[in-house]
Amino acid sequence: MRGGHPVPMSTYATPVSNTDADPSFTTGLEPGGGVPQGETPPAESSTSEPGPWKDPARGWTAAPLIAVGVLVLFVAGFFLAYAVLIP
Repeated sequence: MRGGHPVPMSTYATPVSNTDADPSFTTGLEPGGGVPQGETPPAESSTSEPGPWKDPARGWTAAPLIAVGVLVLFVAGFFLAYAVLIP
């Protein structure tokens, strides 16, 4: 804004007729617009395997299982006591 009046759009922005990349100025393009080998990462299907498989750690499942069991028994006991004590 200049002096409280909005500036016309044409003062700062010029219309763009073509937004496509110009192959003569864009890096990584061959003549004709192709991309040379090695410029892009490989596609997902071109990888040979997902990676090394690790055996999950053993022995850690007992503690969470016991904790969940105790919690279930506590909640069940609460509702049982509530049903017995409240007529």
